[in-house]
Amino acid sequence: MYWLRKSGQMTLNIIMVTLLWFFALQLTSTDRGLTSIGPINEKIVTAQAEHDRLKVEETFLRQKNALLSSDAIDPDMLGELARKKNGLYADDEMVIFID
Repeated sequence: MYWLRKSGQMTLNIIMVTLLWFFALQLTSTDRGLTSIGPINEKIVTAQAEHDRLKVEETFLRQKNALLSSDAIDPDMLGELARKKNGLYADDEMVIFID
């Protein structure tokens, strides 16, 4: 009976070491392990920069849209858009686009 207990304990030790090895391997070498922290942080920084750029663009477009609202139409903005859309520029005019 002693050898059976010793054999069972050895089997349990092998199983535990195998599980420990498996989880250590998963922790270090998979796409969700410790080695993926660097690329994930780079993606986060890139996404934050893109978000900041889009916020600035949104602010610019909201300001431009506010100038075209029906209750406060800016005549200069209306003239600029009409000329830009229809190509109505005089020969002596200089046009500078800031888009």
